[in-house]
Amino acid sequence: IAEFAGAAIMAINFMWRYGYEWKTAVCYGVFHSIAAFCNAGFGLEDDNLIQYQADPVVNLTIIFQVILGGIGFPVILDWHRQRHHPFLDRWNHLLLHSKLMLVGTASLLTLGTMAFLILEWDGALAEMSFPQKLMASLFQSTTPRTAGFNTVDYAKLTDATLLVTILLMLIGAGPCSTGGGFKVSTFTILVCRAWSTFHGFRRVHVFRRTLAQQVIERAVATALLFSVVAGVGLVLLL
Repeated sequence: IAEFAGAAIMAINFMWRYGYEWKTAVCYGVFHSIAAFCNAGFGLEDDNLIQYQADPVVNLTIIFQVILGGIGFPVILDWHRQRHHPFLDRWNHLLLHSKLMLVGTASLLTLGTMAFLILEWDGALAEMSFPQKLMASLFQSTTPRTAGFNTVDYAKLTDATLLVTILLMLIGAGPCSTGGGFKVSTFTILVCRAWSTFHGFRRVHVFRRTLAQQVIERAVATALLFSVVAGVGLVLLL
């Protein structure tokens, strides 16, 4: 349903805004929608999606698809199971995993967008209006969860921005999702563990729940193993 809706929206936009023949528009819409939801990030143009940099329909549709695919199927199913509750009351009935994923994803998107906006304000985003800067920053903050799309030239980005992008790619998306990385939920648990340690708490309490010690240990082991593998791979590449 998500891929079909995204394909339909982008196909109509390609025909209406760019004058593509309907067959080309449908193919472009289907291809980019599937690539976005599956966090594949393959583009059909030489510049990926840079030519659609100022198009809110393409940008926002792909952002939504990437997030939906990367949030994880357990979260989507959990949200669907709460459909009989009032919309604003669903949060209280969600599983702890869903809450950790939603809060972690929102936090990473916000921090990533702010970092990209600040670091590239006078750089890759210099010639854009503020709304375009904000949209480009959100797009570049969303796609590092292994989606791979880009609407700015990465060759023009600062080393600081590239480092932030690499860190976001390292974290990736959610468990049982279409994205990679050592997972947003793992990162969120590590942050909660650190917060509790700094405050002198022996246990980790979050959303009126206590995280089991074995869950925390598994998160630490996963992050450490992933970091070691990534570090070794980086050394070999360099």
